[in-house]
Amino acid sequence: MIRLLGTSHISPKSVQSIKDEIDKEPDCVAVELDEGRYRAMKRGGSESYPSLFFKVLSWLQKRLAKKTGVLPGEEMMSATDRAMERNIEVYLIDRPIHITVERFQNIGILEKIKLILFSMGRFSGYDFDLNEVPSAELIEESMEVMRRRAPGMYSVLVEERDERMSKALVGLSDEYDTVLAVVGAGHITGIKRRLDEKGLEYVDKTFK
Repeated sequence: MIRLLGTSHISPKSVQSIKDEIDKEPDCVAVELDEGRYRAMKRGGSESYPSLFFKVLSWLQKRLAKKTGVLPGEEMMSATDRAMERNIEVYLIDRPIHITVERFQNIGILEKIKLILFSMGRFSGYDFDLNEVPSAELIEESMEVMRRRAPGMYSVLVEERDERMSKALVGLSDEYDTVLAVVGAGHITGIKRRLDEKGLEYVDKTFK
């Protein structure tokens, strides 16, 4: 059984939900991190990306995080730390960040500008509590807008990583009876679709 837990990267509620799920003692925990990002965050810093647009997005996310008290990615680190405390195996299932950055740099400037505007408008144009995980409807709408307005960006940042993480979860489900997958809420729909195609059993714990 795969238990999917979609999170908001700046939500304190996500951190608590992760702790609650890990306290149920799954056989392993899979998180939306790669080795490079994990090591950088363990050092208390972040990787330096050559792309100006990645830096702008990082700045925007950190600005939003000031309203919640949770830094971007903190919920993923809380998942790895909590699992290790309980001697539960941890797997980093995201694509290496340098590959995503390289793929990102091949996208046209117009789509990159659209992504920045989309990211800013996604939060400023809606009225919801940043401490909460956004609703399923808001996430679906946001992903659809991104897919239509910036299809290349959507492919690189969402679809390709959905595929990578889904394959990892399929492999882990062969080894473990219970797999807890902690990923950003925007990846949940894509991962669920791929698990459905494989006929795998899962439960979505994102919106309890």
